[in-house]
This record gives sequence, C-alpha cells and structure tokens, in this order.
Amino acid sequence: CILSGTNIGDEVNYQIDDIYITNDAGSAPGNGRLGEIKIYPIAPNSDSAVEFNRSTGSNNYALVDELGHNSDTDYVYSDVDNDEDLYGFSAVGAATGNVVGVHLMAVARKDNTDAKSFCFVAESNASVDVSDDITLTQTYVPHHRYFEVDPDTDTTWTIAGVDAATFGVRVRP
Repeated sequence: CILSGTNIGDEVNYQIDDIYITNDAGSAPGNGRLGEIKIYPIAPNSDSAVEFNRSTGSNNYALVDELGHNSDTDYVYSDVDNDEDLYGFSAVGAATGNVVGVHLMAVARKDNTDAKSFCFVAESNASVDVSDDITLTQTYVPHHRYFEVDPDTDTTWTIAGVDAATFGVRVRP
C-alpha cells in the first residue's frame, strides 16, 4: 500500500494506491482477507450497444475512456428512461490467478432539476446484472459498483469471462 499526502492550509489531500477493504458480512471471497491481489484498471475500447448521445465524435466509448474524468470536455448523455450504453473493454491481458470481482466507476451528473438516476450494467453472454439505482445530483460525483460474480455463470469471474463481458450504464426513471 502506498499512502502519500499534502497539507495546504486546512486542506489535506491523500493518494492511496492498491488498497482493498473487506468485512465479515456476506459471502466469500468478499468477507475476509483476500491475500495478495493485483488491480488492473482497464478502459473501454469499443462500443457494444449504444443509445446515449455524444457530445462530439463518432464513438461513445471514446468519450468515456479516460481513467480519470475530464468534466465536460467530452461525454455521453441521455434523459430517456432505460437507454443503455454498453462498452467492450481492453483485455485484462497477461493476468493470472483468480478474479475476485469487477469494479465499475462512472463520474456522472444530471443537467436539470428533475429527479434522475442510473444503474450500472454487466452483460456476459446475454445474461445481465444491474446495480441498484443511483440518484444523480447536478454536480459531478464518482459512483462505484462491484460485481462479485459473472451474471452468465453466477460464479466467480474468470479472466476470459471479464475479457468477453461488456459493461456500462442505464438511465433509470
């Protein structure tokens, strides 16, 4: 674990690298020590099924492929209930061992005062798992969802399963 920080006046900023937290609730493997693991950040590299509009360009994935968010530089958007954007991702690559889960992150906001939410989507071989609905605010906020099992097999992910799956978001009422 790497922990670094800076103190500027009353503000303290920290950067933490390679940390995971589990508890004793729920089922394995997320309920105890996982041992040494590696986290592989991967970005979208193709459109799979897109219904969102683009702020620019011709490929939706290219507007959300930054590993950090870029605010309103480029983005996808929709206010149509149940519109969905699913993306293919870069292969995990030469990773070996067990996959303990897939963690998705989206930085999102709404652009009006109407109530609006979204959910994360994991699709594997036509089987779909969705997160609970996440309520949006008018400020960009990072949102996260952890998918412990492959929705196609209902068992722990494999590297091949992660590489073949698509992930994205769906607009919710």
